[in-house]
Amino acid sequence: MKYILSIIATIIIGISSMAFSLPPSDELPEPVYPSTEGYDDPTTTTTTTIPAPKPVIIMTPCEKVRELARIIGWPKKELDTLVKIANRESRCMPKAHNTTRNVDGSQDYGLMQINDWSWCKPSKYYAKGYLQQLGIIKTCDDLFNPILNLTAAYALYEYSDNTWEQWNP
Repeated sequence: MKYILSIIATIIIGISSMAFSLPPSDELPEPVYPSTEGYDDPTTTTTTTIPAPKPVIIMTPCEKVRELARIIGWPKKELDTLVKIANRESRCMPKAHNTTRNVDGSQDYGLMQINDWSWCKPSKYYAKGYLQQLGIIKTCDDLFNPILNLTAAYALYEYSDNTWEQWNP
């Protein structure tokens, strides 16, 4: 403790001796200030503009299907029918999976409930499966991805000469 007090005392004495060793103020040079020529005082404003907050848009699952289909490139005139079918088939849920309702034992996948035996399983016409042959999917499970499902549905729509034959709306 004595050691710390002696260090503090030495510092105080050093500082005070520096203050007393300065030359008298009449010997100090005049301070130099920067020029204020051409300087204008800034005008003060009291208004502040705060940007309006962006509205939060909450979309229903079917509204999301419509927007995604639009982005993918579905024709605008077909979006209403597409959403009606997606709502009927899957309630617009991308993970919808029908494993029990088809008499032939086939399964339906995703938003548009695309049938595996017809479109993504190997057949005598398409060794890999129709949608795999087109390069849209690799396996039927890829149809749980809403982008791939709607892309596949568009391919089936075009396959049917731009009709809804595959879904019987």
